[in-house]
Amino acid sequence: MLLFLSIWDPNRSIPPASSDAIEVGCTLLEPAPCVFSVIPPATSTTTADATHVIPWHSGDLHESIDGLDASDQHVSLIGRGRSAVVWRIGREDEQAIARKVFQGDPLANALHWIASGASNPYGWNTDAVDAAVCRRRILGRLVKVWLGDRVRLPALLGSGQETETGRCWIDMELIRGRGPQLRHVDQEDQGAESLELWNDIMKPLQRHLASSGFDGLPWQAGLGQPVAMSNFLREDNSGGSGASWVWVDLESGIPAILPMNPWRLLTYYLPRSFRHGHLLFDDVNVDRLESYLRDEASRLEAALGRSSYQQLLDDTRQLRASQDRWHRAGRLERGIACWVARGRITNEEACWYLERPVHWMGRMVREVFHRGVKCFPRLARWTWSWIRPRRLFHAAVTCSRFISSQQWRARFARSVIRRRIRAWKHRRQLSPEQAMRLSKHARSDEAADYLTDFGMHVAIKIPVKITEWVIFPALFAAGMIGELTLVLGIALGGMIARSLYTLWRMGQAFMRRRELPWVALGVGALPIVGNAAYPAQVLWTSGRRDHDVARFILVDIITSLGRKMPVWGGPDTMTEHWFNRCSALPLRWLSRRGSAG
Repeated sequence: MLLFLSIWDPNRSIPPASSDAIEVGCTLLEPAPCVFSVIPPATSTTTADATHVIPWHSGDLHESIDGLDASDQHVSLIGRGRSAVVWRIGREDEQAIARKVFQGDPLANALHWIASGASNPYGWNTDAVDAAVCRRRILGRLVKVWLGDRVRLPALLGSGQETETGRCWIDMELIRGRGPQLRHVDQEDQGAESLELWNDIMKPLQRHLASSGFDGLPWQAGLGQPVAMSNFLREDNSGGSGASWVWVDLESGIPAILPMNPWRLLTYYLPRSFRHGHLLFDDVNVDRLESYLRDEASRLEAALGRSSYQQLLDDTRQLRASQDRWHRAGRLERGIACWVARGRITNEEACWYLERPVHWMGRMVREVFHRGVKCFPRLARWTWSWIRPRRLFHAAVTCSRFISSQQWRARFARSVIRRRIRAWKHRRQLSPEQAMRLSKHARSDEAADYLTDFGMHVAIKIPVKITEWVIFPALFAAGMIGELTLVLGIALGGMIARSLYTLWRMGQAFMRRRELPWVALGVGALPIVGNAAYPAQVLWTSGRRDHDVARFILVDIITSLGRKMPVWGGPDTMTEHWFNRCSALPLRWLSRRGSAG
């Protein structure tokens, strides 16, 4: 291995290749000029129509991880996904646009390197971006024919590649919208938007895409992939548009290899991947698409007009050319071209490595080794940030306050609830009036106190276990207690501790004339499930309409399980909405119980 790694020395100079060698290397890649001509002489911009595009200069991009200077008053972050970061460019009083800068996250790029030998192609390959632009132009017309005014695509404004960083981007219309409405505390039909989106938009769209040759696009439309629901926004129709939904994200972050539904992997994604010769990644079967356009010519011309239909054919031919150039390069060429685009190597070095694959493999192995070594200082700094004395002292003070002061626990719980209310409001899942009402009720609702009481039940579990399994056996060994006391102490220690704490809290609630936590007292006296005493109290309290804070806490906790699920979770995903609908089941049962009572 050391001999293999020594093949390449990062500090040595590349011997100048002969003119014949360079000519051969470039001739191999001449049909795909993006491979060695990745970096254009200046920032390229291609506008889709005669639409206003805010000027973009090379100075607007810098080498930060975010890709843009967010301190500029004209630039603000909209969102970050697996494939790109989306920025809002322009003032409120101007025609703002959305700029999608392709810079995948590390895990997604690592998966791309394993699958294809280079990072996400949208981040460096201009042909891949040109293919994405063509797909958007084609689907912008076809979706209108398929689904009418129910869904549309944002208007394209331009695309290009930044000279200094090699990052590619697409400019499009800024959509002022939100994800499907989550169910919370007021209305029973709030979760209907996600069902409408799935049944009326995503499922028909998947069928149309698969039948017309867009083999890789059902991934972005949700075929076995719950994250795709976040690719759609419900727009504000104040501008006069009749569309309710906008399909904003058509570019995948990873190949179609990890669907949540394994049946879709076996019956759709893998067979079509074998047909294309690689893992599906937004691929289009252009032959099938052209056949579809010919077969549906009369219907498409009647719906779109002859000039628009002719533009469909022109865009399809351009899509074929861009996609062929994109996929023509092999694994070695893709990896080298990616580094050329990023400015890691020069064109001369690229030609040299193209003729010496073993040296390139050695450089890649060494690059992985160097990146692994660089992780250790970061890990050490991160570990020190958590264990430095000042932070440990602050954590100890916080824990002591949490255990000793009920007033401090109440303030802490209410601050957590207000923070969650603000998060829902920021996502436009709560109206300002609903958020204000919940924040007001959180000041007096007992449900906030129940959260910290649950924390106390968990906290006292540690000294209780020490007492049960260390102190009691030691006293028994010393002959200070008998066998019966030992057995009862081990069996009932947790129940006694929880009941004593709950009785003390009931006394405080009685003195303040608040609701008594009878459910917590009863459940806390049970073995095994006793630690769920206060969650059970929150669940019981949430069944009453006048305790909307308790209902909000229950819904938020259950919904967050779907939002935080690895790989297939996240905000506005189908997973989050499924867990959100599940939260309605205990609320509905408890509401019936309250009505019957």
